[in-house]
Parts: sequence; structure tokens; C-alpha cells
Amino acid sequence: MRNGGPKSLNPRGPWVRSPDYTPGVSPCETQNSPIPNIWHPCRMRVPQAIPPEVIARARAQEWLVCGADLRELGFARSSIARKVEHGQMVRVARGVYDLEVTPPKDRTPSWAQTRRWPKPTSVYQHLHRRNAILALKERGPSAIATGLSALALHGIQGLPHEFPPSAATPLRERRARACVSRHRRYRNLEATMLPSGLPVTPLPDALAQGLLDLASWPSGDRPALAMVDDILHRDLLTASEWNRFEARIRRRRGAPVVRQWRALGTASCESPAESWARLSCIRSHCPPDRLQLVIVLSTGAILARVDMAWLLPDGTWLFAEIDGAEYHSAPRAVYADRQRQNALMRLGKVMRFTGKDAWNLRIGAAVGRELEGTGWVPGAGKCPEVIRAPD
Repeated sequence: MRNGGPKSLNPRGPWVRSPDYTPGVSPCETQNSPIPNIWHPCRMRVPQAIPPEVIARARAQEWLVCGADLRELGFARSSIARKVEHGQMVRVARGVYDLEVTPPKDRTPSWAQTRRWPKPTSVYQHLHRRNAILALKERGPSAIATGLSALALHGIQGLPHEFPPSAATPLRERRARACVSRHRRYRNLEATMLPSGLPVTPLPDALAQGLLDLASWPSGDRPALAMVDDILHRDLLTASEWNRFEARIRRRRGAPVVRQWRALGTASCESPAESWARLSCIRSHCPPDRLQLVIVLSTGAILARVDMAWLLPDGTWLFAEIDGAEYHSAPRAVYADRQRQNALMRLGKVMRFTGKDAWNLRIGAAVGRELEGTGWVPGAGKCPEVIRAPD
């Protein structure tokens, strides 16, 4: 009881009593109050909508804002606490809030499709960037994204689905308490400012840090090879930058494993799924003879580019295709794939796999069983880059 009235339903109190309050009767039920009083103890306080400028700031930061962002936009500490209490934002770390209340583990392509995202599979890039921005917001304005977090902000594909966010702060700063991100300290660390205004380590340094971290993971070879292939495919590093990468891993724990991943990298893989499929075949001792084999018609038009191909001793081919969910599920794409499949069948056998098969490393065993008894030997014959489809 408070001042002779009923206990307030608002735990943050205080409440205001309606002039015509009758104990046990809602204001909607009284004749003198046709419009209910939102401050009445029998009703919850209606939360105010989040201002558009806060939403715009959060959208640019994967829906994350820190306390400094909110105070800069005019929010008091009590207002932030009320927003969290009403479920309008979620506290994900000390001083960091997420305006998207859906837990990260539930943010899947199907969830993105219900939210009408133009590209539902981009939810993985969203989660990677959110992880990296979380480390920066948690560590303060002097933090620099490092390792896998920096690679996510650089836009590198093939990162692990989940990884601990990491950031570095100057050595002179006091270590923060109760943080969810991995912390590095530095005396002199070079930083690059991205167009989005986020500070990250340069790409050669970030790649060295990320691969050295993955060297201790049980299944770190899959994301590591996918990232190296993506950088080679897009030609993101020059020869001098690769030398800098080599200098960063020299005499570091895990450097021999990282050098093996670098040696396995190729510019011919166009997606992480193709990198995982190639790794599976290498493990099964049946590496493809050709990646991205081009098949042309008699007119010179390109009919297909096959992900992986093996040239058999009898002159026929074994093709392996990794189907993407987005491109190959459209009706027009299905019809085009059917025509393409019929043409490839005249050259040999076609095996089709999904990205899940590639991630689980099932493709190598399936291809190995298919190659048994054919007399195929790795690297036995010279495989052309372009072949002509039969008329």
C-alpha cells in the first residue's frame, strides 16, 4: 500500500491517481471517465516510440547502439532503462543495446525472408558485422577491430558462422570489466578507417590474425580456406601485401598450418561452398582436374561454367555442381538449369550437391566412389580450360 491506495503496477513508480478513481473499478468502466487515463495504476504506461534518428543510427550499425550514441541523441539513462524494460531494445553487453529484439541464434534466412529482406542469405553477413561492431561499441571509441572481426568489416566471405568478437585498445588504457569480446592490447597498431567510419586493422594484418586464431580450431580449415580463396578470387591483396601477411605470421604458433592454407588457396573458387567442396575432394585424394570449366556451343556462346570437373581416361567427364539456394530456386533458373543439365549429360555424368553437403565435407567421398574403377589418376592428363559441347 502507498498513501492509502493500491500498490502501483509500474515497478519504477510513481503513479498518478485518476480524480474519479474507484477502488477495483477500471477508469474505462466509470461514467465520468470516457477516455482512460494511461497513468492509472490499473493500466500499464504506454511506451513511446524510438525516435527516427536513433533508428537511422542503429540501422547503419547492424541495429546496435551504445550508451554514448543514445546520450548524444538526447536519451537520459532513465529513458534507456525504460526502453529495455518495455522490450524495445535488448542489452547485449555493458553499455551496448540491440534494437532488433530477435536473438541472433534465431536470425536465419527464413527469418530474413519473413522480414522481406531482398537477399535472405545476407543475414550471415549481418551477423558477422554485428559481431564485429559489438566489440567496437563495447571497448569504446579508441578500439580497433582485429582478427575475424576486422575481416567481417572488410567484407570477406567464408567466415565461421559464430566467432568471438575481438578488438584492440591502446596499452595505456585501463582494461574494461565484464566484456563479451576478446581483448588485445597494442602499443603501436596501424588502423584503417573504412568508408562506414569503423576503424579496423589493414587486411593483411587482419588475415594473419584471423588465420592464426583459426589454426587452433578443430574445424578451422573450412572457413580459413574459404577466406583465402575469396581474397584471391577478388584480388584484394597485392604481392607486397602478401609479403606483409607472411611477415605477420612468421614465428607465430600455428604458422605452419596457416602456410598450408595459403598454399591451397586458388582464385578459381567463386563461393565458400565451392571452397569447402574442393577441400573435401582434396581430403578424399580426388582433387578436381579443372575448376570453373567453360563449355561453349558451336556458335562460341558460353553454355555453362562447371564448378568442378574430372577428365576420365575414356574421354568422358565427371562434373560436380554446387547448387546455391537463391539462384537455382527461381523458376527461370530452374528451367535454364534443366537445359544446361541435358547438355552436360551428353559429355559425361553430372553430380549435384548443396551447400550443406559441401560444409559437411560429403562431396569428396561421393566423388571418390564415382571415380573408382574408371582408372582416373590425379593429375595424369592435361585438362583443357574450355571444351565444346556436342551439337
